[in-house]
Amino acid sequence: PGDEFRALSVWFIVNKLMDDLGAKDDSKVYNVEPRIREKGADMDCPRDGKKGTAYVDVAEDPYAGSATHMLSYTWGYYLKEIKDTLQRFCLDNNLDMKEVRVWMCFACVNQHRVKEAQAKGETVPFEDFKKIFGERVQKIGHILPMMSPWNAPFYITRVWCCFEIFTAIDLGDKCKVTVLLPPRQSTEFSEAFDKGAEKMVFQALKSIDVAKAQASMPEDKEQILRLIREGPGYKKVNTEVVKHLRQWFMMQACRNEVDRLCKLGRVYTTFGSYEAGIFMLEKSVEILEKLDETSSPLAVQVHTNITEAQFMHKFYSGETSFAGEALEAYAEAEKLLKSSNSDATLVAAELNSKICLVMREKVNADQDEDLQKKALKKAEEGRKLFENLGRLKSCEGMWHLFVHALMLGDVAARDRSDASIKKAVAVYEEAVAIGKELELMGEEYYVKGIHAYGIMYFLLDRYDDAADYFAEAKSGYEALGMTDTMFFMMCSCHAGLVYAKAEKKKDVKLAA
Repeated sequence: PGDEFRALSVWFIVNKLMDDLGAKDDSKVYNVEPRIREKGADMDCPRDGKKGTAYVDVAEDPYAGSATHMLSYTWGYYLKEIKDTLQRFCLDNNLDMKEVRVWMCFACVNQHRVKEAQAKGETVPFEDFKKIFGERVQKIGHILPMMSPWNAPFYITRVWCCFEIFTAIDLGDKCKVTVLLPPRQSTEFSEAFDKGAEKMVFQALKSIDVAKAQASMPEDKEQILRLIREGPGYKKVNTEVVKHLRQWFMMQACRNEVDRLCKLGRVYTTFGSYEAGIFMLEKSVEILEKLDETSSPLAVQVHTNITEAQFMHKFYSGETSFAGEALEAYAEAEKLLKSSNSDATLVAAELNSKICLVMREKVNADQDEDLQKKALKKAEEGRKLFENLGRLKSCEGMWHLFVHALMLGDVAARDRSDASIKKAVAVYEEAVAIGKELELMGEEYYVKGIHAYGIMYFLLDRYDDAADYFAEAKSGYEALGMTDTMFFMMCSCHAGLVYAKAEKKKDVKLAA
């Protein structure tokens, strides 16, 4: 507290901010301003020693600190939209939400002093404000203009927002500008683009005109527009804003295509059409290469998806030596993520799950106990990573727990100790609970996890327990239309073996 550039972490903004301010989904920033002042009313400001301080000084954010980014926005934006936008920014760029701290005026400016000045009719001379603001933008070095809606940004109609983006642009290389659109706007853009709404994109770009921007204080509008007019000029600022928006549109369109190809590739490989699936994934790599994103976290994710598909195809077709090649490819992916400071991200966490699964299969193929210990340690690291990202309760987090439990089940089947069995069951049950809480029972990963749960009981010769899980998994595969995949065939074989030995024998058709 007391740091002039102290800011809230995105982790706090995403997980705590709205509850702390009593905000609802339809609460705009100006709606919660009284609550913001109320939170800091009884604390002395660490900057001037007077009663009443900024929200950032009293927020219980363990990761607050010197700002890494500055959000440029309007108080007419929904707080939830701001939260979602910053979370998406971190996920898209594989940034740790605990390490990204965003300076936002509503939280970082002492609103008590603002109200006191307004009551006295005092104003900060514009030149003084310009100097202070310019120094702040330069010190933080990365401004995030938030545009919404995508086809007619309200942002650019507010003169103070124009001033902020003008200041960042005017600093040149001293300040990076990254235009953000809320996830909902990204979705709407994608839907419009898929329907052939290219004209809407050009219309949105043509509508940018800072000269038409408005302000609640007429004198502010005049001074800021004069500053722009006498400086770079309206045309220069309009051009720069359009350039950044255009870059976002192009990148979003390309990402949409990469995402589409990845999903198609995933569908094809899930249903056993590995060559077609890998072809689509490789096409997405070509797009990323044209965007010069060959080593970006997104590119790493696509490459690891290709390796995963190749492994599933080759290893389970008897080419067990490919496990070593897969681990080498994954090791290279880990290096790339680390080199881009993206080794504490969701991409890294998902990669951990992929590595653990390959290590588990290699352990069983080579009977390598040392590798098994490394694999279990890797799974623990993956769990911590999912927890730190706040993503353990997600489809990806659930799958990681199933993979971890699968390895623990191997240990339990080998040593048959109560402690090992209880440990494996506890992780399986945790994964199942997440699946049920999030209603993921119809997802492929949940069905595969239930199948794995049955395998553990099968290896422990607890056939009645195994039978129940195989029956559930078999039904799940059937519901997903996966009856011609190797997973369904393996599950059917497991079920037949189990029912031949089980005491219940309650389902003759399943055994058949």
